[in-house]
Amino acid sequence: MSQSVYQIVLGMTRQETLELYDRIKSLNIDQLRAVVVRELAHNSYDEDISLGASCGCTMLQGEPSSSWDSLLGALRGYIRKAVGRTPEEVEVICKLTIKSRSNAIKDILRKSPSTTNCVIDILSLVVPIIVEQYAGIPEMAVVGTVVILFKQGIQTYLDE
Repeated sequence: MSQSVYQIVLGMTRQETLELYDRIKSLNIDQLRAVVVRELAHNSYDEDISLGASCGCTMLQGEPSSSWDSLLGALRGYIRKAVGRTPEEVEVICKLTIKSRSNAIKDILRKSPSTTNCVIDILSLVVPIIVEQYAGIPEMAVVGTVVILFKQGIQTYLDE
């Protein structure tokens, strides 16, 4: 699944995160790693940028074309920074985000009556942050990496 320009601008919803999680929740760690590697290898961002450019032209009617060209160039550069990330880099990004949201995650773990709800709540908390901050990393790669961290024991990554 590629990340569209619209998701970069609008962010991910809880429902989108849940749909991705539902597709991979039964996989073991090795299978999840294979999904992450496959997603990171897939690159259709230029297509997404072109689609965004064609749609964005109508959004910027009345603006000089140089304004749109500058915005498109900046967006393309921003996305390319995230393209080519390794699974290890995505794992570090996920761990850092989990640590930065440590208190909220601890509250979820305390309050959540079931593991499934807990996973969904934490995914809904951290995945949109990562997808927004690191535009260009496929959502499924982020969800898969966070689920791997869960299966390894997410408490390990929380600040004490």
